[in-house]
Amino acid sequence: MVVLVCYTASALLGADTSDLGGGGVPHNGSFVIYYWGMYSAFWVAVLGPLLMAAPLLRDIRTKMAPLVYTTPISKEGYFWGKYMAGMVITVMVMMSVPVTIIVIPWIAHALGGGQMFGHFTLWNHIGWTTVIWVLPACFIYGSIHFALAARSGRLLFCYGFALLSMAVFTLFFVSFKASAGHHTWVELIDPIGKQTLDAQALFWSMPERTAHFLSPSMILISNRILWITIGAICLIWGAASFRLEDMLNKGRKSSPSSSHRKHPPRPLFYIKSDSRLGLLLHLASIHWSATIRLPVFRVIVAALVVLGLTSAWGAESAYALPENQMRPYAQYLFTVVQPSLYMILAMAMIYFAGEIAARDRESKMLSLISATSVPGNVLIGGRLIAIMYMALLFSLLPSLSIIIFQFSNGFLETEPQHFIRSIFLHLFLPLIEFGALTLALDLLTHKKLFAQGLPLILLWGGIAMHETGTINERLALFGVPQPMIFSAFSVLDADTWRHLLYAAWWLGIVGIIVVLASHIDLRGEQKPLYIRIRHITIKWPACTSIAAMLIVTLTAGATIHRNLYEVNDTQSLQEDYRDQALYEQLYGQWRNQPRPLITEMALATSVNPAKGLLTTQGKWTVSNPDSNPITAILVNIPENSRLKLANKSLGLSLRHDDHRERVQIYRFDHPLAAGDKTTIDFTLHSRWQGFVDGAFAWPIGRDVVILDNNAFPRLNYDRKRELAETNERFRHHLPSRPLPVDDPSRSTLNDSAGRVAIDIKISAPSDFHLYTSGISSTEQIHDGQHILEAKADNAPLDPLIIAVKGVEKKQLLWRHPKSAPIPISFTFRKNHGQALDAISKETLLVLDHLARRFGSPPFQALNIVETPQFIDEEALAEARSSGSLLYIPERRGWLHDMRRPQARAYLTFTLGREMGRSWYHARFLAPSSPHAMAMEEGFPIALGLEAVATQYDQKTTSDFLGILQEKQQKMKAASKILPRNPSDITDQPYAALQTGIDLFYRWHPDFKIDSNNHKN
Repeated sequence: MVVLVCYTASALLGADTSDLGGGGVPHNGSFVIYYWGMYSAFWVAVLGPLLMAAPLLRDIRTKMAPLVYTTPISKEGYFWGKYMAGMVITVMVMMSVPVTIIVIPWIAHALGGGQMFGHFTLWNHIGWTTVIWVLPACFIYGSIHFALAARSGRLLFCYGFALLSMAVFTLFFVSFKASAGHHTWVELIDPIGKQTLDAQALFWSMPERTAHFLSPSMILISNRILWITIGAICLIWGAASFRLEDMLNKGRKSSPSSSHRKHPPRPLFYIKSDSRLGLLLHLASIHWSATIRLPVFRVIVAALVVLGLTSAWGAESAYALPENQMRPYAQYLFTVVQPSLYMILAMAMIYFAGEIAARDRESKMLSLISATSVPGNVLIGGRLIAIMYMALLFSLLPSLSIIIFQFSNGFLETEPQHFIRSIFLHLFLPLIEFGALTLALDLLTHKKLFAQGLPLILLWGGIAMHETGTINERLALFGVPQPMIFSAFSVLDADTWRHLLYAAWWLGIVGIIVVLASHIDLRGEQKPLYIRIRHITIKWPACTSIAAMLIVTLTAGATIHRNLYEVNDTQSLQEDYRDQALYEQLYGQWRNQPRPLITEMALATSVNPAKGLLTTQGKWTVSNPDSNPITAILVNIPENSRLKLANKSLGLSLRHDDHRERVQIYRFDHPLAAGDKTTIDFTLHSRWQGFVDGAFAWPIGRDVVILDNNAFPRLNYDRKRELAETNERFRHHLPSRPLPVDDPSRSTLNDSAGRVAIDIKISAPSDFHLYTSGISSTEQIHDGQHILEAKADNAPLDPLIIAVKGVEKKQLLWRHPKSAPIPISFTFRKNHGQALDAISKETLLVLDHLARRFGSPPFQALNIVETPQFIDEEALAEARSSGSLLYIPERRGWLHDMRRPQARAYLTFTLGREMGRSWYHARFLAPSSPHAMAMEEGFPIALGLEAVATQYDQKTTSDFLGILQEKQQKMKAASKILPRNPSDITDQPYAALQTGIDLFYRWHPDFKIDSNNHKN
């Protein structure tokens, strides 16, 4: 019950509920209530052996069967009495789900809010959820478990059914994805009812998700009746086949006096008395052998393997989606399988570590073992090594599941790094931490329940804090030992050094506790803790161990702290919200102030990747398009930067410098009159880290640096820094976010830009390749520096600069009757060229299509560059273009097997979207308006779809459109604003996607989507 309360509470407060509801739905809205109520069936199926079957078999386990045999009780009375008792307990436990849904909003409201209705409770929705989901789940799965136990007299079949249920549930969760086109039979036979619920609730709008009532549709009622009937049939079968005499006879035969079975003697291992290491390993093997012989251990291991296989099977269907195919196959499987198993692995580790720690005490052998001459540290060390064996076995299970699945499909990815990282970095070290902590707590308290319960509370509490944003990188150092799966920066691709630092931090802490506990534990004496502490004696080897672990812990903690706060300036999600709100509160009035318009920009940037330093000498030529004079300007400064502005003609002085919000305000000594122009010089010094990604060999951007608008100062108030989340705006006392104003003189890319002339000069060490977004460029090597100069006229204010080393470069020439020849260069990591043929072929085809549509390209050369996948260790990079430069992250194309048609189609879509963006920006740059962002992103999406339709057959294009349409429908249903306002900048992805699809159908009105696969 405690576990269910903790889980439901953390789920209601956490990011999973935000994702489930769509961000704008209260966490106790009707949509959320129905889904968490539906999930209760999973818990009944999993906990059924303990709640329903174990009470029935308790008389056998406790040797009370012979006593019951002497009483005049009928088999019907025994059967139904046990059944009713188990059902009452099951219902009481499962009612913790709706009770938590009722209570948590009141607590959240008392503590200051959250995305809740406050103290308002949707009683009708909670009651309907209990009637339609919770109570039927108790009856269905409780009856099946009870019938299996009554028929067999063993728990093993119940564990097997729990295993089967988890596999089937996983199948329906991940294989039959919620969609607009799933079949009625899937909804009818779904044992958990998710597909039946999805058929109604998934496409509710945001207002409907708040308080809409789930309709008792025919398919919903039929699904519930079908499974209630199945539960009733199993219960009747169990009652009919139940034999009280057989069960009681099993109880009598299981007593020691009636057991005549002879067991073969276990072989003895003879060890020299002075071989402490051999004795240590022997004790570990004894504990390990006793653990793996337990039926529950074998069932859990089998269950985890089957769960991994079903998760991988579901991931296989999801891998057909084009955006997922841009990852290596095994890595994508790990992103699905490992998080789904980690929580169960950690809980199993805690449970069995507690069993190992308490085995001697519970078997009444502690005093006998303590009387031997075996050193105490050897006794404890044997248990610890057995726990390490178990951690290694559990760590292998996700990899084993994926290998089995890949072999069954006839394809095994040959790169082993994904498996090694999963086994040792993501699972083995955290599981050791949980197991060792459980052992230490048992040594301290001699209470198995406490030793197992506290780590479980830490596990669930840590998950809850990560999910709610309480521990979001800011407090990650003090979080519970986890493989960072639940934190914002916990991508499976996080660098190895970071994983090792967190492992060192937590292993040091847990190691110190274990050493202290081993000296506090007095062998064979069950004395209170305070008495044992008074008699503690720690010798110098233990002190040395504690000192060494303390040094490791403090060193790792200091390094993590430095990386979080000094290098990356990490903030929690709530701190980000607070900063966004503060920016708007302090500088929101600048929205309506006269603002200068940039007409020319010059950048001279020097990059020192080895030191992570960036120096820029720049110049803006600005004009005043307003009818009023401009007396002051606001400048947004990049992170970790120092900026200085100067103006010789009018004079410019710094009046406000906000380091926290990275804003400076300068005042002109002489106002900039309406229609006048002036030049502003600036000097920028930045500590720039660029990309941090292990796949490019080194962290801290030493191999690649990417600079865009975020790396340079931005003139005028920045709407992109406003707080967009509706509920968070209300919490920070901000009004509804105003739409952008119509301003034909400005570009939607940047409030300070229209059409500009750009002059870029960049220098870096000579072993770096340099690329920039200019239309024409020249380059040279001088004094060990590689210097690139580029220019562009009438271009958007969207500079893009890339410096990269350790790469190969291939060139080809594109020819077309409507254009001069265009050289195309492909730059990629040395061992990543296997997809080059596919990428170059698709590039030429897309260029042919765009040239037929628009004429000659707006650039004299095209550079396509591979970049790492993650920006600043956490932000997933997307392909992006500006002018003549296009970069594609490594796992969006370069590292994937392009033999799959879906992968090639997605690559075509990406190339068509991004190269089409260059044509679009060169000719049709959208002016600033409420609809600008939707058009700015939507037009390239339509061009990408058109490229797919041009190059591929009807079915491939139909599948692609169906995926995007379904995604658009879900985004529309989960929108924070009403669907009639798709162009609001607060919902840009939805607006852009809808605009792109609408444009494509406008260009191709006769195109028909395949109705067999997707519904319009």
